[in-house]
Amino acid sequence: MSLILLRRLLQNQWDEFKEGLGDNSEAFFQQLLHGFANETDFGFRKKMLMVIAEVARNTIGIKQTSNEDTGKQKWLGIIQLLKHCMGSDKSEDLLCVALVLESVPNVFGSDSDQYIGDIKKCFSVLFKDSNSTVRSDALRCFVTYVIENDDDERLIKEMSPLMHQVVEVRFFLHPLCYIISLIKVCRYTCVNEDGGDDAPLQCLAELESVAPKLVNPHMAEILEMCVGVSHSGFTLQNIHVSAQTMNTIQCVLNTEKDEAFRHSATEVLATICECSTAVLKKRHAATIPFICKLLGSRFDYRTTPLRFAIKAVLLLMTHLTTELDEWLEVDDIDAEDDEESVAVGESALDRISCAVNGKALLGPFLSLTDKMRHSEDWRERHVALMGFSVIGEGCQRTMEPHIQDYLREIVPFLNDKHPRVRYAACNAIGQMSSDFAPTLQKKCHEMVSFRYKCVLIFPPVFDSDVVPALMNTMMDASCDRVSAHAAAALINFCEDCPKQIISAYLPAIMTGLEQSLGVAFQRLQNAGKKLCCEQITTAIASVADAAQDLFIDFYDRLVPQLKFILVNSTGDDYK
Repeated sequence: MSLILLRRLLQNQWDEFKEGLGDNSEAFFQQLLHGFANETDFGFRKKMLMVIAEVARNTIGIKQTSNEDTGKQKWLGIIQLLKHCMGSDKSEDLLCVALVLESVPNVFGSDSDQYIGDIKKCFSVLFKDSNSTVRSDALRCFVTYVIENDDDERLIKEMSPLMHQVVEVRFFLHPLCYIISLIKVCRYTCVNEDGGDDAPLQCLAELESVAPKLVNPHMAEILEMCVGVSHSGFTLQNIHVSAQTMNTIQCVLNTEKDEAFRHSATEVLATICECSTAVLKKRHAATIPFICKLLGSRFDYRTTPLRFAIKAVLLLMTHLTTELDEWLEVDDIDAEDDEESVAVGESALDRISCAVNGKALLGPFLSLTDKMRHSEDWRERHVALMGFSVIGEGCQRTMEPHIQDYLREIVPFLNDKHPRVRYAACNAIGQMSSDFAPTLQKKCHEMVSFRYKCVLIFPPVFDSDVVPALMNTMMDASCDRVSAHAAAALINFCEDCPKQIISAYLPAIMTGLEQSLGVAFQRLQNAGKKLCCEQITTAIASVADAAQDLFIDFYDRLVPQLKFILVNSTGDDYK
């Protein structure tokens, strides 16, 4: 505890502390080094090292002729300590160097260049250590060191050889394949039960975001590792491979792997798409990895790394774990489902679509989701529809000319037998109404309009009348949450809907809203369920805003009901 308090004091009040030491400062520095050298417990040594690092941070000199930082380290003791540790063959000593560099990346200051070779050697040895914790800690320190010095081109260039540590990986066509030691650490973490935590994958994502040039030469290995594939007879450069030789080791695709690993691997994939888009498209456009026989799909040797990544993300989105009864009971408009993997997958798909745009992403996405939309597993149908909700922003230019075709695929699912699939269809229509406004409203209004309701197990593709279909779904009182979400989708549709279009449906819409409002208010009074009442009330306001003066014809029918609800909804929950 005393070391923690001392470090905090050095961080916050260095000037006062240094002044208080007076002539004893050198003796204080020596005591720190002496205590560190004589301590045998490594855990305690690390705590002492953090205090020493904090002193080193504050002993970097100032130019005599100006107030600019020189980076010149005035404390020779820390230089001597680090040189001693770098010359050691003990992992603990080498790790001490890495920990100091993580805490104070410029600890050598303006003399850093002359120590780059020793630093590189230090990390090289640590990356090959037999202890997974040492490798993981070293990787974290290395990434921080590189990130903090990412503007130093010489340092980045000097560190690049670390990406070619000799690591034996056996492939059928390449008996010895040398891949980056950093990936070796990450791969070991992904594959082995004793691989430690997911910190190496997090470090890899961070390194890619700041120094992609350091990672790009090894993109193939990273893509393969993160999607979770390492099998006999296959590399990302080997397209002539028999499916019978497959032996998968999964990370993102491995549903039995801890969620933290899958999430971090997904983050790496998304970051690569964001930060190395050009390299991904140019260097790996013709690369042909395989697709695991998952979700009922078959091998597709036309698959690209991008398709590979999309497949992994979509699989993550199928992890819908909330019990249906619990999901149906939600009555809060701002409630979020406690399904972290789904949220991670959706976020990654959104980032990937915005990064690579529709020309590259839409084809693989449509191909992958085609079978999912017609799967017997409701989770796959749900994912396919939610995918449309997610990719709209990134694929807007590519999708907009054919928006009618996509709506025809989505609207039938408003009649799906599973409420969460119907909910996903409402979500897709609502989000796309915003992403593609006003084109969607102009081209697809008939698709969103009224249609006689029929419950279909596997809905066929038919003309998608959006407004009618949403109204039918909203008026179905069998599931409050779906009904409320249909009203929310109608709100989005109406916000950017031209007056001349909304006017054609106004009588039918207002009749439906009036009936739905009455049913929703009864649910509010009898069961305390407010979700539908909130959304339908908002939908009335949205339609009125779009209809403008045309709403006056319906004022006397709806406003008295709204006033009645307002007067009788006096509880705190209804405010």
